[in-house]
Amino acid sequence: MKKLINAIASLKQLMYFVFTGIWYFLKCVVGRVSKKTIKENAALITVVILFFASAKVLRWLDPTAGVFDAGVLQVINLTLVKYAVYTMITWSSFKVLWPDLGHFLKYFFKDNFKLLTPWQKNCTSIFVYCFLLLVVVILSSSVV
Repeated sequence: MKKLINAIASLKQLMYFVFTGIWYFLKCVVGRVSKKTIKENAALITVVILFFASAKVLRWLDPTAGVFDAGVLQVINLTLVKYAVYTMITWSSFKVLWPDLGHFLKYFFKDNFKLLTPWQKNCTSIFVYCFLLLVVVILSSSVV
């Protein structure tokens, strides 16, 4: 048990050094990168690192354990391709079926959106974000 606690403590220290190193690297190469940006992307960075490190951890805990296939990551690529294709097909058919509404969305929606009150903008933006998130989740779960 003490060995596991020491391993977790060293992993925590390693993750701190990795995030600090990434932050300083981005700060030097890209320019000024705020800590907020790093915090927003920390979950993705952590999950990717843990995915690739899980093989060694699983083998350390149980030498006979199987690990995830790296092909699992292809689900993300396939989901994004399917999303792009479905979006293109949807907008194309939308413009064919309702040309006046397609014209409105292309040329006048931006001006009308600016006239909305802040709570209407928030509700609209959150609805669109949640809808797109739901679509991506459904697409990724239907990959077979």
